[in-house]
Amino acid sequence: MSTVVFGRRPKVYLPEITAYIDYINNHVDGWTGYDSHDIKDYSSNDFDVVWRFMGMDRSGQGRKIIHEYNSLSTGSFASFKNKMKKACNKRPDGRVFLNRAIKSHFSFNDGVPERMRDMGIDKHFFDLSDVKKEYDFVYSGSLTDRGRVVTDGLHFFKDQLKEYSLLVIGDVPDAIYDYFKNTKNITFTGRVPYRDVPNVAKKAIYGLNLMPDIYPLNAQTATKVIEYCALGLKVVTSDYKWSRKFCRTRQANFFFLENDFKNLTSKNLENFEFKTPSVDDLEWSSLIKSSKIFDLLD
Repeated sequence: MSTVVFGRRPKVYLPEITAYIDYINNHVDGWTGYDSHDIKDYSSNDFDVVWRFMGMDRSGQGRKIIHEYNSLSTGSFASFKNKMKKACNKRPDGRVFLNRAIKSHFSFNDGVPERMRDMGIDKHFFDLSDVKKEYDFVYSGSLTDRGRVVTDGLHFFKDQLKEYSLLVIGDVPDAIYDYFKNTKNITFTGRVPYRDVPNVAKKAIYGLNLMPDIYPLNAQTATKVIEYCALGLKVVTSDYKWSRKFCRTRQANFFFLENDFKNLTSKNLENFEFKTPSVDDLEWSSLIKSSKIFDLLD
């Protein structure tokens, strides 16, 4: 039996690792997958393949190495960080990219075999059993790496959109929580176990996606959007490159927000013809199968 370990850096949330291991253990003959987080003491050479999510990998330890690039660096010196990844990482035996935008950014030309694997959705998000709608909007995800757009959105609900309720799922910085905690139409859940997120999120009517139109954030798959679609929610989103392309390719119809949120009114929402697309092909097992990423194990 051959083995592959997926490297999970501390405090980095990667739902694809769970999906990968489940797929390998059930569908890839002769292989067993492991999460490095579950192994107390191990060496890279204990496994036939080491699958790393980049990051830096200057040592390149392992019998066979796969590098996966599922995002680009953000924040200060982002471009420099990406150049360092390309220049300093040891040449692997295979590479996986989230999409063509990330692949083209690095422009590797060393002949290493490569695959693309977009973001997937846990099967629990496709359970569309009836649930009582308790909130108008839900926002699920990060509140810390989106610049001012998230706090501006919260202010808009607090000051202008008081007739609509907003449920916020995920970790909330203390400063944001302290400021908005007494706002009657905003509810914070705090961190929710991933498997429980669908049952909480589908209590809302609209799925809210707030993202600044800044590279590389505007080129990366918005996980929350595809999860909203799987839940059958109506999507209200910032207007940026990825969201426009997703709508076009999926024949969807999302409500695109103006930068100042002024078009987010009850009249506009009630008169808008939402169309939420099918994302069945993005369920993890289907996505992994079609991507053929595990051909790289051979």
